[in-house]
Amino acid sequence: MPQFDLISLASIALLALSAFVAYRNASYRGLMLYLLLFFMSLLQTAWRLQWFTPWGSLSVQMWTVVSAGMILALALGLLHLERAEHTSSALWLIALVAFLQFIVGAGIIR
Repeated sequence: MPQFDLISLASIALLALSAFVAYRNASYRGLMLYLLLFFMSLLQTAWRLQWFTPWGSLSVQMWTVVSAGMILALALGLLHLERAEHTSSALWLIALVAFLQFIVGAGIIR
């Protein structure tokens, strides 16, 4: 049974935001990067909701922290490509949620 804690809800929010950003930027340059952001969010949500188990010996929480760091770096990189105002605020929100997931999941803030 999946747990619906704050990190899982943040993963679902990241998935929704990244789907919005990927859809809105379907005709712009860097489409593959936006799709990678969506895929990383989908992978993180699938791990958190226990749709499948993570690879290797690391736990779901560790893979959540790793994927949050990757989503954060990708969102900050995509902000430099962004030209449209309607998705730059969504990318900032993705970066903020991923950063909060990273520091809470890593145990920096409890």
